[in-house]
Amino acid sequence: MSNLTILNTSIRVLNDLYSLNDLHAISGNNPKHRPNQFIRLETTKDLINEIETENLNAQICAIKTLRGTTGGSYACKELVIAYAAWISPAFHLVVLRAFLNQIEPQQPAFPSLELTYSQSFSQTDINHLVWLLFSHEKMRFLLENLYKPLALLDSPFAPKVYGCVTEYKRIYKTAKPLIKKLLDSLQRDNPEQWRHLTRYLNNEI
Repeated sequence: MSNLTILNTSIRVLNDLYSLNDLHAISGNNPKHRPNQFIRLETTKDLINEIETENLNAQICAIKTLRGTTGGSYACKELVIAYAAWISPAFHLVVLRAFLNQIEPQQPAFPSLELTYSQSFSQTDINHLVWLLFSHEKMRFLLENLYKPLALLDSPFAPKVYGCVTEYKRIYKTAKPLIKKLLDSLQRDNPEQWRHLTRYLNNEI
């Protein structure tokens, strides 16, 4: 089973069951959304019974509760999705997308000749590109910190913000090595400027 990650937070897994307490914390830690409140619902009890009855031969455990500081409630995927839907539509969408990302099939890689292009960049061009990526990462960080309050308010913007954070992270991961390659060409000609821009590229400012 691959790990479930939501907003850079890895959800703990125990015997193929996911931590509802971790999801509660990510959703905003609202007391009314504690896992034990969800588990007490008659609809939840019916769902647990249906899951375990359907998988009786496989002896599937739909939910397990552990005591202690590292304990908590652990639930199967179906219950996790139901728990997220109970918290809010926005959080339901976030968790559902996280599970869908786990099972997306990998596209087969076919060898192909990719077109390449050559282009000259001035020192000013490189400077602008570094600043662009630096600003891009600051915006991602801001949106990531806005997500939890928006989700707590059941804001319709919460899933959109989550989508932006995911996409910004992907673009940053792709663009940083390319810009670093351009920036390294300054090291010999202008080492002071290279050190200065490298700090911004690595978000050390």
